[in-house]
Amino acid sequence: MLKRIQVTYEFCVDAPGGTDEEALEIFRRQHALAIQDDRCGVVDGPVVTPVMSSLEFQENTLDEVPLGSLDYTLRERLARGE
Repeated sequence: MLKRIQVTYEFCVDAPGGTDEEALEIFRRQHALAIQDDRCGVVDGPVVTPVMSSLEFQENTLDEVPLGSLDYTLRERLARGE
């Protein structure tokens, strides 16, 4: 059964040049590793809800294979009625 899990994280970024753009570029490169290494805080969640509609998800999430699955994207699975 498909479940939606939402988590809100916060990160601290050291941007040597001090610009927002630099901080965002560092974040884009390192946020996945920071989550894996527990170098961020959980602000809210995780909240688990059943998947009812594709409208609950961001467009790029729909084109990914759900965690724990190996076959169809979320969009494909919803189209199949799962």
